[in-house]
Amino acid sequence: MGTLVAMIVCLGDLFVDIFLRDPAGQGDGTLPRPLAVLPGGAAANAASWLRHSGAASGLIGAVGGDAAGSMLLADLRARGVSCAVGRRLAAPTGLCLYTGAVHESFRAVAERGANDCLELGGRQRALLTSASWLHLTAYAFFAPAARRRVLDAVGLARQAGATVSLDLGAAHLARHVGLPEYRRLISAVQAEVLFANEDEARLLMREQDADPLAALTALAETAVLKRGAAGCL
Repeated sequence: MGTLVAMIVCLGDLFVDIFLRDPAGQGDGTLPRPLAVLPGGAAANAASWLRHSGAASGLIGAVGGDAAGSMLLADLRARGVSCAVGRRLAAPTGLCLYTGAVHESFRAVAERGANDCLELGGRQRALLTSASWLHLTAYAFFAPAARRRVLDAVGLARQAGATVSLDLGAAHLARHVGLPEYRRLISAVQAEVLFANEDEARLLMREQDADPLAALTALAETAVLKRGAAGCL
């Protein structure tokens, strides 16, 4: 798998992703095909790919006390990710259902469940103090009760000398949080590196910003504008 480099800790969501094509089914009571059930969540995916690429990676988040949570944790550990993931007995593990007819883009519906129950206990704090880099996904700010804890995690990582990066969430996240609060949280993180696609960056544009990239560079030393198959700026 390659030589390990400094620890990169990701903080955010873990989901069980279910993909269904032609969700209307076959008309005979059978499930539509193809069907896929996969481990997911932006932060969990980032930690997995970082580890696959040779970095030492860790993950902070929360899952339920159910079989789905056990499955996600087993998969992450098998991949070599250091997990400081809390188990929330009173909440289900996050589930995201993707549906769409053949040749259509998937539509997503999520039950966030335990993802909104982030806690910073001893294991989470220990992992944060070992981090040389903390990568946040903005969906960690979805629940009001979690926002202070996310910012506390940033503070702990900075005390340990870590660089902080933030990957912004989709436009519906900004609408859920409220744009003024969304902007405040992004500013409060003071990320050295900020990732966003064009739609996400446009939400942050001010009158003086010439383009979406300018909106990002006003908030971070390094800005990465994600453009899908067209690459990044």
